[in-house]
Amino acid sequence: MKLIKNCDRGFTLIEILVVITLIGVIMAVMVSSGGLQNMSAQNNSSKMVSDLSLIQNAFGNYHTEECAYPTGLADATFVPTYIFSPPVPTGWDAAYGTNGYLIGVQTGQAAPNNGYYVCARVSVLDATDPNWKATTLMALQFAPTQYFVNTSCTAVTNMAAPAGEATAYVTFWLTRY
Repeated sequence: MKLIKNCDRGFTLIEILVVITLIGVIMAVMVSSGGLQNMSAQNNSSKMVSDLSLIQNAFGNYHTEECAYPTGLADATFVPTYIFSPPVPTGWDAAYGTNGYLIGVQTGQAAPNNGYYVCARVSVLDATDPNWKATTLMALQFAPTQYFVNTSCTAVTNMAAPAGEATAYVTFWLTRY
């Protein structure tokens, strides 16, 4: 009996599975780089929303008990009695203020642009930067009159998305008068 060779050999199931697996790994690597940036933005946003709320609560508690407002996060009667000042997320300017957060007061403006605020700053490359995305995610958590992304800490209006490298400040009003 003579064996006939089949020259029209196709791909085996194993070869097809290996190729599909390799394509899947390449796609996962390509997609994960964007996914990691979004996860980083979400994590930074969540941390800062929590920190700002914590600072606001401590600020209110201090005022209730002391009948005055603290002079800032470096105020020895405010910290650590009322709050342990949380550090800003990675990528934010940790040298700004105390652990990256600064409490200030705005006066001499038309109402309601006076009051106490806390702010933080970050350098962003453009509107696709994860820390810029974090600032816009935070904006969704707070009232538009309470939270601003701006070019200076005391600004009271939101800044447009940066077209290039920029320094962004987030201003969160603790109380307005």
